[in-house]
Amino acid sequence: MMKSILWLLPAVVGLAAGCDARVVEADLPDYYEEYLSARMPAMKEAAGQSSDCFFFWTDSHLEKNDGYAPEMIRYVGSRLKRFPKTFFGGDAIPAFTDDITPFIDAYRSQCGRVMECGRLYQVHGNHDFTFKYKPGGEGLTFDLDTTAALLQSVMSPEGVVRNPDDPHSNYYYLDEPKARIRYIVLDSSDSVKDTHIGFGLVDSVGPVQRRWIFSEAIMKAPQAYSLIVLVHVPQLACSTGGSTPEMEAALGALATHRRYRVDGAEYRFDLRPDLKLLAVLAGHNHHDMQMFKEGVLHIHTAADARYRDFRRDPYATLERRVSGTVNAQAIDWVCVSRRHDVLRLLRLGYGPDRIFHLEPIVLQPGEFYQVPIEAVRWDIYDTGSALKKKENEKYAYYWDLSRQVASVDPAGRVTALAPGDATLLCEKADGTREFYYICCSK
Repeated sequence: MMKSILWLLPAVVGLAAGCDARVVEADLPDYYEEYLSARMPAMKEAAGQSSDCFFFWTDSHLEKNDGYAPEMIRYVGSRLKRFPKTFFGGDAIPAFTDDITPFIDAYRSQCGRVMECGRLYQVHGNHDFTFKYKPGGEGLTFDLDTTAALLQSVMSPEGVVRNPDDPHSNYYYLDEPKARIRYIVLDSSDSVKDTHIGFGLVDSVGPVQRRWIFSEAIMKAPQAYSLIVLVHVPQLACSTGGSTPEMEAALGALATHRRYRVDGAEYRFDLRPDLKLLAVLAGHNHHDMQMFKEGVLHIHTAADARYRDFRRDPYATLERRVSGTVNAQAIDWVCVSRRHDVLRLLRLGYGPDRIFHLEPIVLQPGEFYQVPIEAVRWDIYDTGSALKKKENEKYAYYWDLSRQVASVDPAGRVTALAPGDATLLCEKADGTREFYYICCSK
């Protein structure tokens, strides 16, 4: 049964200055209203402990979607002290379709529902909106300029800084001065080729974009800011074939404050030790995964669409996500605590809450560390892990987890085995997953 829910929305971020309180409407089935009502105390508690918060909603692929994500964002956001911003992580369009037009119309409508309440920012996905109808076919749906115009028409302009020499670009940054956080949005599909088999797109963070991101968005960031990078395709080679090696290497150099040379230029990240890269948040792979590597926390978040590849998560327990249940949607409520070096991702819909402890635990081979929490499941894996394709199965992948750097016993005692970076999982009885960065030095 559909139920029209009305509530009074206080003056919020994203509305015009001086805008009076107003009533907004959301359509949600009873099961979502009950579920979200029960989740609100945790959402409010996390927000109260944080420097800044936002929704991250990605890979809606609207042909496989119940369509309630915008209504869930409206419901939760209006019950907080201030309506937060939302980042849509890309890929609203189906992976395969003969006509994208009706999906673009639905996408515009969904974005409009969110923008009635607060700020919405777009991340360019590899299916938005420049691709061929068929692999190897002729021609493209939209060119990149048309795609950029469409994306900019369904996002908030507030605070967005773009490359003035590349006005139709889909990369930019925006600042939250009170929280001292700069959000950097990359375009991981910034070029196309008519003959490219991958639906016309080339997954890349190209040299023009890299130059501006490194020299302007990063090197000229205000003093003592934290940085959060949002991108559609993960910039982590072991998790996807679409990452850009130069970008992954640069992020590692930034996080560890080293010089980095690329495209004939040197970037003195060593001169900005005041900057802290908190995380790189991505979609694209449709499942939850996370890895600490070279000082960088790479986070993948599950698709909002009900695609079966959410099962690529090596810790997934659900067999399938069913339409008409709370598991049909998936949205992250991201809370950043700079003071405590903690990043909380509370899940609305399918999937667990995830808590990331950003300060590394540094050990030498042979040393031990006792994790100070209780858990029902422990695991640890290192950067030798990789997402691999199953033989003779189309679109079937699995994580081959490497455990050469460190081990953990059933009591949560970590033993360093060899130099490298490892990610420690501690799963609590309520399903919450906590992650620690284990750095084994030489």
